[in-house]
Amino acid sequence: MKYKSCGFSLVELVVAFAMVAILAAIALPDFHDLMVVNRLRTQTHRFINAMNMARSAAIKENRYVFVCPRQGGHCSGNHDWTTGWLIFTDRNGNSQMENDEKIQVFEELRKGFSMGSNVYVNMLVFSPMWEIRRKSGSFAMITFRICSKGATLANMRDRSREIVINAAGRMMLQFG
Repeated sequence: MKYKSCGFSLVELVVAFAMVAILAAIALPDFHDLMVVNRLRTQTHRFINAMNMARSAAIKENRYVFVCPRQGGHCSGNHDWTTGWLIFTDRNGNSQMENDEKIQVFEELRKGFSMGSNVYVNMLVFSPMWEIRRKSGSFAMITFRICSKGATLANMRDRSREIVINAAGRMMLQFG
């Protein structure tokens, strides 16, 4: 009596699992890079959206709107933008944030990302006249760079973004 076999033999299963393991080993590094690039894009657009929000609020409310790195619920006074930032309208003209002046608080950058600028910037001021300046004075352009952990000169294009802001408050996004 002959038995008709249905199913897979042990050898066939081992070969199939080996092929799946090899394909997964090839695909996982690319998947990780895809996740890093996607997170970098998210962090970059979050900062751009905050700057656009501040610019729009200054024009809409016809007041100076400040953007500063935050520490807790207040401006930190330093230039470390990795800790997050906040936007406030200076209603009383003292260049300090009061509780009733806060527009929005942005959380710190995701772990593994850092952010800095090409000049010392501890506060940006958007005016209702379509211009932007540092608290300490004006500038022609300022560049903020957001980098992911592991960014090197070889992979800078994939692992960092630059946001260039001109004196009119317009932004340009550059890769690496």
